[in-house]
Amino acid sequence: MVVLLHAAAEDFAAIAPLLVAAASAGGDAAAAAAAAAAAGGGGETRALTLISAPHEEFQGNARVLAGKLLRKVKACWPSAVLLASTLPPISHAASGEQCMGKAEEQRERKEEDRKGEEGEEGCKRRRMEGSEGGAVEDGGCGSCHHDQSEFYLKVLQAVHVMGLDGVWDTKPILNGRDVVAALALGKGDSRTGYWMDRVMEWQLAHSGNGSIEECMAWLKAQAQAVGGDVKKL
Repeated sequence: MVVLLHAAAEDFAAIAPLLVAAASAGGDAAAAAAAAAAAGGGGETRALTLISAPHEEFQGNARVLAGKLLRKVKACWPSAVLLASTLPPISHAASGEQCMGKAEEQRERKEEDRKGEEGEEGCKRRRMEGSEGGAVEDGGCGSCHHDQSEFYLKVLQAVHVMGLDGVWDTKPILNGRDVVAALALGKGDSRTGYWMDRVMEWQLAHSGNGSIEECMAWLKAQAQAVGGDVKKL
């Protein structure tokens, strides 16, 4: 379970920009992808470790990515999000800030203020006092804990806005027998699992509003496009 949570945390960190954009867009996956791309976070910012990359049609779809991840980690997903919030590069992912850049900006501003009040010599003396064991200024930005909480709450909000809490209990709109029959696969064909994953991605992308007939038509079209050879996808 520990290994699972850590892997899920890495993946939550990777798709965080999309999830935050989705929450802001009211759960609209297309709007979320556009917003994340405009903000410079056009999808997964890290390689996903726990879930497989979705079909090209659903890459960058926040609902598909989050849904696949929740189906892996199930009811433990809030713990994985909390763990993700502690990963160093993600402290400011929700607000787009960089901790070190913000800290440097604060230090420079304080230095300028002191120069105006004490003069250059006063600033040099203060720096020397700090290096000799005196009070040293905080090198952080002072808001890491706040940003971690913000990250956690925004990702939780995104999951709830997209209606994904409990998605691990959702049954695929097509079962294995349906897929085997539709694609004329043999019994025990290794491609069945691949196409079942695509069915769930389609289902997640359509927020549970698509019909069996629509999913079946999409599935057949995808299989026909590659002649049943999943390696081409």
